[in-house]
Amino acid sequence: MTLSIDSQYKYDRIMYKYTTGTYLYKRLHHVIGRLPVVSAIRGKGLMIGIRCTEDIDDKVSSLMAKGLLVLKAGPRVIRHLRPLIVSEQEIDMAVQLISDVLTEEEADTIC
Repeated sequence: MTLSIDSQYKYDRIMYKYTTGTYLYKRLHHVIGRLPVVSAIRGKGLMIGIRCTEDIDDKVSSLMAKGLLVLKAGPRVIRHLRPLIVSEQEIDMAVQLISDVLTEEEADTIC
């Protein structure tokens, strides 16, 4: 019986990671996928990277200052580090924050 409960728990955790990771991936593609500064969105599950067309030092600093946990994964890739337990509402807020920072940077270069 214990094996069955453990197996179900592990399966539920894997499915949760899969569904929230898929939701994050789809939201990123929908909201920021067409921005000129974004050249690709890659990854699976918990590890998703946003490849940009320019250096991302300022973008990463800005996102971190606004409370989003991100890292650089090379000179042009923003790696999003999400918690294991996250709601769709929190994902939406994070994606909007990323979009705001990326479009903010574009507006600064146009002016």
